[in-house]
Amino acid sequence: MAIPLVKKLKSLRFLSGSSEKLLNEMVSCGTLRRYKRSEPVYIQGDEPKAAHLIVSGMVNRETTQSGDVVIQHSRAFAGDWLGLANATSRIVPYMHSAIVADASDILSFDIPRFTALRSNPELSHYLLQVAGREQLAEEERRLNSLSSSRSYDKLIVFLAAEMGRMQKGGVPVIHLPYIIGTQQYFADAIGTTRETVSRDLQPLIAAGIIERTHGVRPIRYTILKQSELSDLAASPLQRSALYESDRGSKMHRRFSDVA
Repeated sequence: MAIPLVKKLKSLRFLSGSSEKLLNEMVSCGTLRRYKRSEPVYIQGDEPKAAHLIVSGMVNRETTQSGDVVIQHSRAFAGDWLGLANATSRIVPYMHSAIVADASDILSFDIPRFTALRSNPELSHYLLQVAGREQLAEEERRLNSLSSSRSYDKLIVFLAAEMGRMQKGGVPVIHLPYIIGTQQYFADAIGTTRETVSRDLQPLIAAGIIERTHGVRPIRYTILKQSELSDLAASPLQRSALYESDRGSKMHRRFSDVA
């Protein structure tokens, strides 16, 4: 005989002393789903749409970094929340992926219903504490991602400086500024490899900030969005967000292809 969901919730550590009224409200607001092993609850780079409570099972929190290297940060178990800081503080996008390690039952609350649920004083205090801890963890992941992509940061700063030099050097105002050079030239300038430059250019190209001119010699990289490139050069957090968003998009496409 299946155990009623309310009874399962009451067995979770922080809900053990909760009222039947609160537990029934959670059941009515949430959507219970069984996830299979290796199935994603959400993907790094996705826009948050819900908060998720693990009712049973186990989930890995993973970050994909440069070169498709996957780093497992932690594991979440029954009673743990996934994406709570994103739902409460609107942190966008997800800084990590949540991948099911063992078959898991997860109760999900879309953000509008979750916001309404948080108004219950019986639950709100604990949620604020948990969200605070999770938000600190998200910031740590963001800094780790930034530190892992230093060549990418150097490349953006270099491209912005080259853009400024070209503008001062008399590029006609009727043209968008462009940078002449091969990927090897960029690599030598910032002390890395051509393969790394090729990879680190991809977020900028995907975002429409720069464009490589094909079939023309010498090779040109045209700056399509000058102010955006300048902003990226000045802001480590904006650079990190663009980098993570690009990685998240590739992860999402990879899971879509598998599905």
